[in-house]
Amino acid sequence: MIRPLNDHDAATMPLTEYGPLKAPTGVPLDGPMTTSGEVFFRHDNGHIVAGIWEVTPGRMRADFGDDGEMVHVVKGTLKAIPDQGEPFTLRPGDTATFEPHWKGIWELETPMRKLFCVFNFNPAE
Repeated sequence: MIRPLNDHDAATMPLTEYGPLKAPTGVPLDGPMTTSGEVFFRHDNGHIVAGIWEVTPGRMRADFGDDGEMVHVVKGTLKAIPDQGEPFTLRPGDTATFEPHWKGIWELETPMRKLFCVFNFNPAE
């Protein structure tokens, strides 16, 4: 089913609380962080998942492993500090793709909400 969604609606729609942030999604560095979201699409084999996700402020360690992710920020700011490469900041309206095996720190000064599409094309699975 196609679900049209604009940035305003994505930033304000009610979400389901998922609970504390934990691996493999991310590891909080400064205390508990809470997540919420909705999944709009999940392929039967799990290799593609799309939806909306929100996390409370804090710093988290991200390790994408074999997954990659395209994100589109609709609320808050995400400062990404890769283990290798230059830091960058995503604000509402910004989109970026995190390639498989990306590792680094995400800093979130306020709650951050994003549309996402996670992809995994690991041929071993």
